Amino acid sequence: MLSFLVAICVLLQFSQASQALHNDFISSVRASETRRSGLAPRLAVCGNSSHLIQQQGDIDMLIRVCSDNIQGDIVVSSLYSDPSLDLGSIKSISGDMVIADCVSLSVVHLPELQSIEGSFKVSNITELSAIVSPKLKAARSLVWQKLPLLTDALLGDRLDSLEDVLITGTDLVDVDFLHKLKEVRSMDLNNNPSMQRVDLALQKVSERLSIYSNYDGTDVQLNLLKVCEELFVKSADSLGLNSLRYVGKSASFVDNSLSKLKLKSLKHVNGTLSLVDNTNLDSVDLPNLTNVDGGILVVNGTTVYNSNALGALDQIFPYTVLTAQKKGKKRTTTSSTTILHYSVPTILRDYEQAAAGADLKQSSHDQSIEATDATDNSSVRVGASTLRMIALWLTTLVIGLLLI
Repeated sequence: MLSFLVAICVLLQFSQASQALHNDFISSVRASETRRSGLAPRLAVCGNSSHLIQQQGDIDMLIRVCSDNIQGDIVVSSLYSDPSLDLGSIKSISGDMVIADCVSLSVVHLPELQSIEGSFKVSNITELSAIVSPKLKAARSLVWQKLPLLTDALLGDRLDSLEDVLITGTDLVDVDFLHKLKEVRSMDLNNNPSMQRVDLALQKVSERLSIYSNYDGTDVQLNLLKVCEELFVKSADSLGLNSLRYVGKSASFVDNSLSKLKLKSLKHVNGTLSLVDNTNLDSVDLPNLTNVDGGILVVNGTTVYNSNALGALDQIFPYTVLTAQKKGKKRTTTSSTTILHYSVPTILRDYEQAAAGADLKQSSHDQSIEATDATDNSSVRVGASTLRMIALWLTTLVIGLLLI
């Protein structure tokens, strides 16, 4: 019996040893198959949250191992020394596409790229002259800056989805590749000295739209724009805003060479309407403007206080107007502040009388002026008899001086 039990134990141990050897063999075979099939490098490379590109060969390897849809960011190193960058067959990037500080790079080719879920950032490349991406349809944001030789942005006509746009310090003549955008959160086009035309089909800007310090006399056409939270335009020679109805914060037009400003659809400005240093401006047309909640600021430009310009205006509350004209080193200023709703024609008459004088001097009014309009019998108090009025006037004066 004892011999029988010993034999059984030996058989069991042998069986277990055989099973272990079998498992080891299977694991070895699978590991060998994995290495041959490329799954190991695929997991090691494609699972990274960021892919650093130091030479064109790194992109070729990325495509070979991870196919055409890249997970994570693609970051081109400042050590990249080739004159061109080609993403080949890559169609989508789940993170950012970042190209920066590549001293020799002159052309970026993205022939098949359709979407970037993150940001498309290209910055601080002094030799870059062209970005070619004919199939790009969407990205979260586009940030191009400090690209002084960038003259060609060949993005086709498919790009219709961007949340934020910043283009600054380029040599682009226009931004026609953005023409399909209907809505953005923000757009900032500045310091592009060759940008002669900005023609966009935007209908809504939910935060800020800024176009300034580009070509001296840029043709800005935004004729489909209906709603803009905040608007800033500078250095424009012509401006089309035929559909603009509502501004959520401020609308500022600064140092433009416009002779006419027509905002025929504008009804409501929830902040300040500012006209600053538009020295050629001789006509302002705001026929449907009914409310300016934050005031009107005019500095060193035409007088807009006439019945044609503000004929539909019902009320500004609080109402603050500063007009100033430069005369050499001296400045002459006139201002008015009201703390109640007012009769527009009465205020206009006051301004027309003030503008008729040869010299306008700073003045304050300690008395209250009661005025009644034939149409609405609204009362008005013009002066500086309260601290609130003085504070509001001083605030506006400071804003005006800073803008100058």
